[in-house]
Amino acid sequence: MQVKLVIPIRIPFTMSDGDQVWEKWLSSIKQLPRINSKIQSQYLISDFSPKFQIEKKISEKEKAKFYGLYQNQGWMKRWTDASAYLVSKMDLPFKPISELKKLLAAGNFNHDSPSVCREVSLRRVSHLFKDLIFDLSVTSNIASVGALRFDDGALFCRGHSFPVTSVTSQCDGLIDYSISNSWPPIRTANLQEVFDWYRSLSGTINGHSDSPASRAACAFSYLFHPDVARRAMMDLIWSLAGIEALLGEADQSRRLITDKLLLLFPSGQTNDAPLRKLVRELYDFRSRMLHGNRNISARRIEYSDDDLTHKKYVLEEEEATDFAILLLSQLLLHCYRTGLREIKTNLVLAQ
Repeated sequence: MQVKLVIPIRIPFTMSDGDQVWEKWLSSIKQLPRINSKIQSQYLISDFSPKFQIEKKISEKEKAKFYGLYQNQGWMKRWTDASAYLVSKMDLPFKPISELKKLLAAGNFNHDSPSVCREVSLRRVSHLFKDLIFDLSVTSNIASVGALRFDDGALFCRGHSFPVTSVTSQCDGLIDYSISNSWPPIRTANLQEVFDWYRSLSGTINGHSDSPASRAACAFSYLFHPDVARRAMMDLIWSLAGIEALLGEADQSRRLITDKLLLLFPSGQTNDAPLRKLVRELYDFRSRMLHGNRNISARRIEYSDDDLTHKKYVLEEEEATDFAILLLSQLLLHCYRTGLREIKTNLVLAQ
C-alpha cells in the first residue's frame, strides 16, 4: 500500500540570530534524511525502515488535507507555512486481508469490507509513526538542543488522511537562552547515534527505567507535550528529577550538585560565583514554588506583556525552566558520549 508521511518542521529562530545559529539548524536538518528506524507492527508482513527526505513545499492538495485534519485548531494552520517538511514515500507491507480481518476481530472490530479493514489497519499503524516522531523530537533536543521542532503531520493514502500528532516543548526557546548565557557549554552529537542510544535505554520503549541515565532520559521525555499549554513548573520538576537522578546520589546538597556540574562543564573562569548563583537561584525558585512562598496566578490567566509584575514572574519562571532543561540535555549528551549509565564522584578530604 503506497503511503506518504508528511511532517512539518519549524525553525524556532530567525536569521537575525546569526550565522552560528543557522549552521546549527542546517547541521541538524541535514541529518534527518539519514535517520534509520525500524517500524514493527502485527498488521505488517515484515519490519521496514522509512526513508526520509526534506522538501521545502508540499502540494496545495496536501495543504487542504492538513486544514481538514486540524480544522478545529485554527491557530495551527501555521503548519502549512512550515520552514521545511520531513517526507517519506513508502509501500507499507500489509498482511493479506484475511489475516487483517482476524487481527481486527481479535480487537473487537469486525467488518467484511477489505477497504475498511485496510483503512483501520493503516490508522493503527499511523500511531507507530507518531511514536517515531515523538522519539525524534526528544532525541534531536539531546543531540542539538533547541535546533529542531516537528509539528503535527499526516499520513496520506488513497484519499485517506490520518493525523500523526507531534509535540511541543520549551526546548524551542533554548537557542536564545544559550546565546545569552555562556554556561553550560552547548555541545552537539550525531542524531542517529543519539536516537539509537536513547531507544536502547530501559523505559524509553517499554517498561520502566533501570539506571540513572535511563531515569534521566525518561524524565526528559516528559518535557514534550501534545499542545502549547504553559507547563513551565512541571517541566522544571521533570528536569530537576533527571538532573538529580544523575548527580543527586542519596539526596545530596545543592552545593555538591553544583560542584559536580562545574567538574563536568568547567567554566574556564577563575571565579565560578556567577555559575553557582545560577544554580542557587534555580533551586530557590523551585523551593519557593513547591512550598507556596511565591505569588501564583490561576491556571487560566493569560499574562499581559504590558504588566511589568506579570512580566517579572513569567521571566523568572521561564529562565529557571530553560536553565534546568539545558543542564539536563547536556548531562544526557555527556552520558551518551561517555557510555556512562550513571555519573559518580568521589569525596576527597584534604589532609
